Amino acid sequence: MTNMVRSLLVTGCTTLALMLSTTDAAAQQTTAMPQVTQAKDYSDAELQKFADATKEVQQLQMATQQQMAAAIQKEGMDPMKFQQMAQAQQSQAGATQEYTEEEQQAYANAMKVVMSMQQNVQAKMQTKLQENDMTMQEYQTMAMAIQQSPEMTQKVKDMMAES
Repeated sequence: MTNMVRSLLVTGCTTLALMLSTTDAAAQQTTAMPQVTQAKDYSDAELQKFADATKEVQQLQMATQQQMAAAIQKEGMDPMKFQQMAQAQQSQAGATQEYTEEEQQAYANAMKVVMSMQQNVQAKMQTKLQENDMTMQEYQTMAMAIQQSPEMTQKVKDMMAES
């Protein structure tokens, strides 16, 4: 697989995973996503815990992306075509696209597998966070706060590089 295709596939699978997790989380949770209006200062210990959890979650996501790519190809679907169809469906432009019945069936089959894998990875992700003494909400809240602070972002990157 060429680097360009691999890059597109990883981007597509990541986008798909995020879309699915956002949709799934919204359907399952009655509480809204935590709102962060001002970046909170976290201790070094809290940032290290976040960095450790992030590193484990990233490893899990990378492995899952590879498995998703293989599953898409196993269903007879080109990963780039799968990504294109998923984006078209998400933007509701899919109705204007012409896809063969074979492509639609391959996409539907691959999507079932990908969605199942996504549910599995979400459960594993929650387990990884629990192993790091964090809930999903705490992790998301910290992630948003850290993104708002270039200083904390750099500190977490450094911590991840050291461990």
